Amino acid sequence: MKKSVDLSGYYWMIPVAAVVGVTVVLMGGAFRNSVSDPYAKSYIEDFEHQQNFKIFCEESLLTDDGAGGVRADWERFYAYVKTNYNLGRMVAEAERRLATGESPADESSPFKGQWNRLRAMGVVHIDDRGKAYIDGEAFHKRALKTTFGRHFLTAAHNVHRFRLGEDGQVRADDFYFRETNVFSVTRVLPRGSIYDRHDREIVGWSRGRRDYQNASPGVFHIVGLPNRFGLEARMDEALSPKPDRGLHDMLGLYGRDRRGDDLQLSIDGPLSETLYNAFDFPKGRKAGAAVVLEVGTGRILAAVSSNAPNPAEWRAKMDELMRDPDRPLLNRCWDELYFPGSTYKTVVAASMLEHKEMVGPFRVREKAEFLKIRNNRNKVRKHPIDLISAYAYSSNTYFAEKGVLLGQRTKETAERFGFNRPIELLANVEDAKPWTAVAPVAYRGGQRFRFRKRGDQRLVAQFSIGQNQIKSHALHMAGVMATIAQDGVWINPTMIQGRREGALAREEENTRPFESLPTGKTRRIIATDDATKLRQAAWATMNRSGGTGYAGEQIYREETEAGIVYVIARRNQLPREQLVPSAGKTGTAEHGQKKKPAHSWYIGYAPADNPKVAVAVVVEYAGYGSTYAMPIAMKAMAGALQSLETPPEQADF
Repeated sequence: MKKSVDLSGYYWMIPVAAVVGVTVVLMGGAFRNSVSDPYAKSYIEDFEHQQNFKIFCEESLLTDDGAGGVRADWERFYAYVKTNYNLGRMVAEAERRLATGESPADESSPFKGQWNRLRAMGVVHIDDRGKAYIDGEAFHKRALKTTFGRHFLTAAHNVHRFRLGEDGQVRADDFYFRETNVFSVTRVLPRGSIYDRHDREIVGWSRGRRDYQNASPGVFHIVGLPNRFGLEARMDEALSPKPDRGLHDMLGLYGRDRRGDDLQLSIDGPLSETLYNAFDFPKGRKAGAAVVLEVGTGRILAAVSSNAPNPAEWRAKMDELMRDPDRPLLNRCWDELYFPGSTYKTVVAASMLEHKEMVGPFRVREKAEFLKIRNNRNKVRKHPIDLISAYAYSSNTYFAEKGVLLGQRTKETAERFGFNRPIELLANVEDAKPWTAVAPVAYRGGQRFRFRKRGDQRLVAQFSIGQNQIKSHALHMAGVMATIAQDGVWINPTMIQGRREGALAREEENTRPFESLPTGKTRRIIATDDATKLRQAAWATMNRSGGTGYAGEQIYREETEAGIVYVIARRNQLPREQLVPSAGKTGTAEHGQKKKPAHSWYIGYAPADNPKVAVAVVVEYAGYGSTYAMPIAMKAMAGALQSLETPPEQADF
């Protein structure tokens, strides 16, 4: 037997009161939305919608209705689509061919592929008599699904919000583009900003879209492009906004919508711009790369790839950039491998120091394996020469013969230095997508060889001076030199040093501090004593008369009224006590292309007695390392020291 519910008395008022209460709240929220917009202070305009609205007006898709108002001209809209969009152009061409009796389905017709696409989309049909026709309604639906079509449909539903100005132009009221307009586009929340190491905004958000106005070509390959490459793609989850959809949207209450997280890079923005400009030579811009690392942390202070586009202009030039034979979208810092040339002698020297019998004074022998090895600086064949002198003078014949004597042992040392091993750039960020630098190559070419076989010793001799099967990139070689500067310890490079939660969408700025992220993992490569010997050799290259870097520009530290300033000058042009001794290795790498100069290399660190920054520079088809790569490297190290000590805008180098 069912029991009935007793609603006598005042119980019947409960559901009535609930309905009335919900109605009042919803009406109140709607009133607040229309009178006191809670997002009025912080709503985000859809920039693309505004651009399309401008087209609607310029092309008369929105026009005078003859009664003082505005109407949407659908015929002009579809005509515009047929002229300016791929779908419309395909339909227009199909209409032309059907009208003239041409067979668009002919196998020999270049239009056959587009015809099949139209059929697959349901825009073209074949009737029972085998006659083709275009389904106008299907085309219209397809056109309205595009962004341009959706925006025009929005405008058509909002003609009451338009008026004609005194100049005859269509104007929209203040409410039209707001997110509280239910006919308008979905609310667009800002992505997180990207800052350099001094909290300068590199990439921000303005008028509903990414703002790259503060980004120079020197940071283009680091920042990248959304959904394509770089941090914009690898850190997309962090940079993406965090919308908080809920009842508050209907009630007109403040939501908890958040911008994307902000990232603080270890990159120095002005330094990156300076280094990018340094690749402009009197005879034109050279391609190449420059990477600067902070010794002791492994943080990347600059990673510049030349040439690169202006980040603020990539949208308009993407097709052109992708077809450019100079490959401006290629990140030459770690996605392009080069023969390292004489800079690879650093690895061979490290292998020698691990096997002490190889280190004593040595006279280069006259053997057939080395007759084609170039560069016999200072006629080292006539007298015994030690490791430090051979390194400073960059004797190819010395290192070629030592490499043959070392044999397999050089390969083992090279692999500890990171050859044949990829480098993960965002390992210190938990939710980052993998960003892996291409693996440097050593002794892994397609040609098989044996270190002790006489015929293969010529190849091993070439390997020992950084040619043939030895390839690396600027990031890796900067890491090699940083390892020497860090007493033989490798630190995995990183580029993101801080992160903070995004601000609420209604907040004008994010005042939260950045949370520091860990530096890269470390591993010991060589013994401390061996690293000390290599530092002596690198010092001799730059500071001993006859060393390959001795005559080049040097770093000086000046005390001015504005503070400490690091500058570049020729040796002895400034007082000797202001000299900041550096250490390094020049390199000239053949590449196998006739009639083109060799690649120019330099790797080094500064100051020599207390290393703080390490650098690697490669300039394509330039010539001697001391002439082209070394001047850029000196600017890089001076600028990096300035950045670590004082804000870089005060530096003049």
